[in-house]
Amino acid sequence: MGSIEPHEKLEEANKLSIRLARTGSRIVALPGHDPKTIRGFSAPRLIVVDEAAFVLDETYAALVPMLAASPEGRIALLSTPFLQQGFFYEVWHGSGNWERYEVPSWNCPRISAAWLEERRREDPLKFAREYECSWSASADCLFSDELLDRITRNDYELFPAF
Repeated sequence: MGSIEPHEKLEEANKLSIRLARTGSRIVALPGHDPKTIRGFSAPRLIVVDEAAFVLDETYAALVPMLAASPEGRIALLSTPFLQQGFFYEVWHGSGNWERYEVPSWNCPRISAAWLEERRREDPLKFAREYECSWSASADCLFSDELLDRITRNDYELFPAF
């Protein structure tokens, strides 16, 4: 595999950030386990939340105000699905001005079908979530939302008021 030329010159580089010499752009990596540790940045051009399904709702809530003074600012949520709860689930299934892209692992040419089939046989539920973009019911939920929707009826007549 070849390298990308020319190499970008860095004006600053440390464990958590780099600054590109040519554009002056700064990239900062912040730990997302505590919403208090990410406060204080304003007007970012782009916020990337990796593994968004596993990020606390409070952490996401701390990120959004950063965009208030950044009319061109954007937020990108990247993740495999996880549980049917939390901000990532709500964003994915809700309305709003979001572009959504779904790419099941079967569509990735770098992953062999044999390897995927072996993972599927090991744990079908985990496989569906991790490789087929399927959301799981909450960990403490006995029945999935889809199953409850299929077995319940909503066409009944309410009792008249007395």
